[in-house]
Amino acid sequence: MKVIAPANKKILPLMSRVLLSKIESHAEKTKAGIILPTSHYSENEVTMAKVVAVGPGEVTEGGKLIPVFVKVGDTVLIGEHGGHRVNDENLYLFRDEDIVGIIHD
Repeated sequence: MKVIAPANKKILPLMSRVLLSKIESHAEKTKAGIILPTSHYSENEVTMAKVVAVGPGEVTEGGKLIPVFVKVGDTVLIGEHGGHRVNDENLYLFRDEDIVGIIHD
């Protein structure tokens, strides 16, 4: 699913959603010099992304706010084929529970 947002507008994710910018992976090159496209990899692969914006979190039935686990600027691991693409940019909306890890230096 592709989300269409007005151009030059700031997107603020709602609830526990996170706006991510996928980090382009380098294509793999064989010994013979053939470049394999990223679609060569299995559907279970993960990719890296940079957190651009985060929602406030999820509210429990008791009214308690559970904040999102990541913050703006974090580098995270996500499933290669998840999320909703925003416009034709390299931006995707994910639920925070779909983020599989945070990369620390």
